[in-house]
Amino acid sequence: MIATHATAPHVTVEDLESRDARLRRAHGRGWRSIAARALAAVVVGVCTLCVPDMSIVLLLALLAGYTIVSAAAALDAARHVRRVRERTWPLLLYAVVAVAFAGVLLWWPLVASVTLVTLFAAWMAVAGVAELALALRLRGLVPHTALLGAVGVASLAVVGTLLAQPAQAIAFAMRLVGAYALLSGAFLAALAVRLRRDDHRRHDRRRHDRRPAG
Repeated sequence: MIATHATAPHVTVEDLESRDARLRRAHGRGWRSIAARALAAVVVGVCTLCVPDMSIVLLLALLAGYTIVSAAAALDAARHVRRVRERTWPLLLYAVVAVAFAGVLLWWPLVASVTLVTLFAAWMAVAGVAELALALRLRGLVPHTALLGAVGVASLAVVGTLLAQPAQAIAFAMRLVGAYALLSGAFLAALAVRLRRDDHRRHDRRRHDRRPAG
């Protein structure tokens, strides 16, 4: 009688981890893209507040650049999330909308100021809701999501102010956007630093666990 031996399926570390742990690891690895977004926000804020006579074309180019960096950050997050077999479509949708908005800013620079303010407010509303939704979804799973939620709240606050003062147009909008960019840049930088620290600690623990005993 010939004995048969079933081949044990290959079990990876990801298979042994809980869903919560996988999400923490995936979003922790995205600290570099969050740091890049923070840097872009600070550049926009400094340029907007320190160069008050900036041309509308240059302002739109800066905002488009920041929006593209935000789209790249969303794609990077989707790449990490996909590796742990979680849903990526919300991040991909955000990236597509961000790129589309950047294209509008670059190819439609001479739109009337009130229309521009309304258009920018619409994008800020989309971004704010997306950031708040992501922060609520990851609450309790990923550390420091309150910082991401603070960025979403700041976005929605800017939307309310812009829509309440449409007649102030570009001059007012530029100062408001500059202040928002600096504030969100600070929140995102703090989030990136903390995620980087947590990611390094997790990496050190994994390396220590794999070290042979004795």
